[in-house]
Amino acid sequence: MKGGEREGRDFPLTVGSTLIEVLIAIAVVVLVLITIAASGTLVTKNRRFSSDQALATKYSQAALEWVKSMRNTMGWTAFYETVVAKGNPSSTICVNTLPASSAEFAALAVGACQPTDVITGTAYQRSVQFSVISASEIEGTGLVDWTDNNATHQTKTTAVLREWQ
Repeated sequence: MKGGEREGRDFPLTVGSTLIEVLIAIAVVVLVLITIAASGTLVTKNRRFSSDQALATKYSQAALEWVKSMRNTMGWTAFYETVVAKGNPSSTICVNTLPASSAEFAALAVGACQPTDVITGTAYQRSVQFSVISASEIEGTGLVDWTDNNATHQTKTTAVLREWQ
């Protein structure tokens, strides 16, 4: 008998190549499964970041609404003088809790938030930056910082407050 023949029939020598094909198919399936798992993890991570960012934006906007209410409650002159007393042309105050009264606002210390200065029950730090533009305009910026997966993020909302009363 010649090689490749068995009882009169041709016998292809493909046993080794079939094993290689099976291994390649298994490798492709494993790669597809790894890609699917990685995509799922990335989607979850992005969804979490979007949720965190939306909440941070809400806190930032709340800070600016609070600043506007202080301007309205105090009147422009008292508000302007309080902001200038905190620092001219600019200052930053940490407001993890938004003060309810103008006296509490006036008593706030100037400075960035410390690591423990977070909004109660969250990992967010909220501050407001004031920049005096003129005697009739102050720029207020609500900043919210947070950390996730060892990365620090910040969202900011800005408004120009004007003397209107």
